[in-house]
Amino acid sequence: MIAFYKVILIAGLATLISCNNKSENSGEVQTADAETEEEGPATGQPSTGGAPVDNEVERADEDKTFIHYCEEADLEGELAKTVQYIKDQIGEDLCGLTAGRLSRITDFSFQVTGVVDIRPLRHHKTMETLDLFSQRVTDFTVLATMPRLASVNVSRNPITDLTAFANLERLETLIATDIAGVTSLSTLAGANSLTELNVSQTGITNLTGLEGFTSLQTLDISNTDVADVSALSAITMITTFNAAGTALALDPASANETNCPTTASSVVVATFCQNLINSAAADD
Repeated sequence: MIAFYKVILIAGLATLISCNNKSENSGEVQTADAETEEEGPATGQPSTGGAPVDNEVERADEDKTFIHYCEEADLEGELAKTVQYIKDQIGEDLCGLTAGRLSRITDFSFQVTGVVDIRPLRHHKTMETLDLFSQRVTDFTVLATMPRLASVNVSRNPITDLTAFANLERLETLIATDIAGVTSLSTLAGANSLTELNVSQTGITNLTGLEGFTSLQTLDISNTDVADVSALSAITMITTFNAAGTALALDPASANETNCPTTASSVVVATFCQNLINSAAADD
């Protein structure tokens, strides 16, 4: 009987020791979990094993819209200025409200001057008319993300070519006046949807690149060094043509059938050329 009780006592002690060991091991695991959480992101979320949490994934710049720029805590420089300009003009201070109202706008014109960066307007789905007169924008590639854009005024901006406007499929009106840096229209070739083009007071010397603009109805090349309008020969639709103050208009004697065809398809272009040639003949 004494041996029996000894067996029971030994078994009880073994069970007690086993339970204590399990309890200690369990405490070690909890501590490790706590340490892991402390080493995670400063957001208070547990570690994800090195993978970024959703709110830390940096959105590619080309995918951003106004709301993304507006909500960036560390936004600075020209981007921050543009966002504030838009908020002021919309009349809202909260990013969400501003973005909502902005998304419904079809016509937009900056009421300030000096805007440099227009990326906050990227992916604007309803914009049809955008006035950027007398700003300091040099990069207009954002316009390609506006599927309904039909009219743009970029006059008095420090640009050197019109490449950014060549593939805007719905663009009908382009006003790019008083820009000495623009010396050629060849980079505009492909913008065949244009019905109105105003490039007065620019540095252009010829109209090469406009040959395929069969929809063009209004063209203003006044006060430029253009001395050859033969590129317009086959464009029938032109009904308004302003070439006052051009090199050709100021020197009628230089006009001939090669650089100013009186057989141009457009009546107003043909008439312009005929008048120049007649004026030169009268002077003789």
